Amino acid sequence: MGVRRVVRSVIVGSPLETLARNIFSHLDPRCRASTGEMRDNPQMFEIMRRVLREDSAAIDIGANAGDMLQVMVTAAPRGRHLAFEPIPKLAQSLRERFPQVDVRQMALSDHPGTAQFDVVLDILGHSSLQATDEEKRSHQVQTIPVTVETLDRVVDPARMIRLIKIDVEGAEYQVIGGAAVTLRRCRPFVILEFEQRTAAGFKVTAEMMYDRLTGELGMKISRMNDWLEGQGPLNRATFGKIYRQGLRWNFLAHPETPAS
Repeated sequence: MGVRRVVRSVIVGSPLETLARNIFSHLDPRCRASTGEMRDNPQMFEIMRRVLREDSAAIDIGANAGDMLQVMVTAAPRGRHLAFEPIPKLAQSLRERFPQVDVRQMALSDHPGTAQFDVVLDILGHSSLQATDEEKRSHQVQTIPVTVETLDRVVDPARMIRLIKIDVEGAEYQVIGGAAVTLRRCRPFVILEFEQRTAAGFKVTAEMMYDRLTGELGMKISRMNDWLEGQGPLNRATFGKIYRQGLRWNFLAHPETPAS
């Protein structure tokens, strides 16, 4: 048994569990994000390496600086990839860094149009269609107009998508709503950030997300490490519990059948 599992097995269910959860939940978001990245990013990279074939097509929604996009391109060098990033300087940087990728400077949601986008200037990765009150109190936020589209309107209906990564700081439910046709058609693997801290501002609950993915779209939801280890998906109650605890916010939505 690994060290982390040993520690977790000792803490969970003990008098220390509540204290540990409270300490983690009150950490500065930057500290929590950094901790989560160290834990989750290697799992995301491994999922991409397992799922993507050399010519698979992948989509990066909320591409930011391009760390995940780099793994997609490396794992599937002959794939026709799409990336979405609404912040102009980041979108331009992605075009220069990844000339083989179709980079769109826009946000995605469940309906097309225009919107005001909150750019968190000192933590660009926390930028969102609706920054949290904490972000606005603690950081310098600049609001810019952005084009908004749905994935279903943008993706070529003849293109098969193998994997999608969604990290849009709370608007994940809306992005999935605007991608329903593509998700049903392609049955892709979806690496999904879904965190109460940001999703609550969009009035989205864990149950709403679970029902949309599993009920409306027929997918399964797993912790990434569970899927990598061959364990089963989460049920509705467990997914909701994990979401509300706030200790894990990256998940894998996937077809019922394992990766082949």
